[in-house]
Amino acid sequence: MKIFYDPKNQKVRVKIETPEDLIHLKRFITQNSFVTAETMRSKEIIRGGEKIKVGKEKMRITVEVEKIEVKENSLKVLGKIIEATREVSGYHSLELKPGVTAEIRKHWKKWEIEKLKKLAKPVEKVLACVMDERETWIYIIGDRIEEKARIHSPASKFSDTSLKTKYFSEIFETIKNWEGKIVIAGPGFAKEDFFNYLKEKGFDMKRVFIDSVSHTGISGVNELLKRRTLDKIIKETRISEEVETIEKFFEEIAKNGLVVYGEEEVKKALELGALEKLLISIKLMEKYKEIIDKAEEMKTEIMLISDSHPSGEKFYHFCGIGGFLRYRIE
Repeated sequence: MKIFYDPKNQKVRVKIETPEDLIHLKRFITQNSFVTAETMRSKEIIRGGEKIKVGKEKMRITVEVEKIEVKENSLKVLGKIIEATREVSGYHSLELKPGVTAEIRKHWKKWEIEKLKKLAKPVEKVLACVMDERETWIYIIGDRIEEKARIHSPASKFSDTSLKTKYFSEIFETIKNWEGKIVIAGPGFAKEDFFNYLKEKGFDMKRVFIDSVSHTGISGVNELLKRRTLDKIIKETRISEEVETIEKFFEEIAKNGLVVYGEEEVKKALELGALEKLLISIKLMEKYKEIIDKAEEMKTEIMLISDSHPSGEKFYHFCGIGGFLRYRIE
């Protein structure tokens, strides 16, 4: 997404570019905020003393948000009409989807703006083939993890050259149109064999990387993230930063280090001014809104943890809220 922040008028103008943008944007459009966008609305005329609908016209409407519904590749924002390019009243539903530019007006918190700016930075996506001799999982990794395909080997024994070639051919057909960087990872020798297969096919090997992990599937992807393998391939991945932070958090817990977790412990640390960095699962933003506001007031660093990767899910189910301390508290 692309954003422009107008602090004087407390407005954020956002251009929605991908379905992933909608997932993030939903977190920041709250009840009683004001959303403006172009929309289609029924045109009415008075005939014989009655209102008659005569098609639809494009209008720019501002609504005071009362309800948000997630639809396929869009957000429906329902609210009372506050402003419009012509005189209309009542309620209207704005459809936010890729390609739409919208304005959101509310009392923006500093951490919300910082999070949106991070989300607005383009993230180079990597295609990950996590494989062994029996199966290959293909993922697209950017600011979230998306499973693209799962391919089974037809060979009961990997020594069967013709069936191995058939297996590699199916993987190749799935990834051949990917224009970005590719990492091939997994246990055993299948990854090296497939790497060599790509060479023989004349693939552009400058953008193909290879690494060893102990597991396949999403566990293998998590290994790549923990070891920051992807950061060696691309300059920045937000997921890698979150995974590294969560792993450090659990390491500190294991050694009784400078961390707290759970609502009461976090509140206590905040009140004492001892909380250096607040971690909150993005699923719990609304629940812990007051704590987030207090942390901003105390100039505490705030990190929202996505649930789109295993480390984020682990954090959510463990506590969902925690943080790093400046010093130990009793």
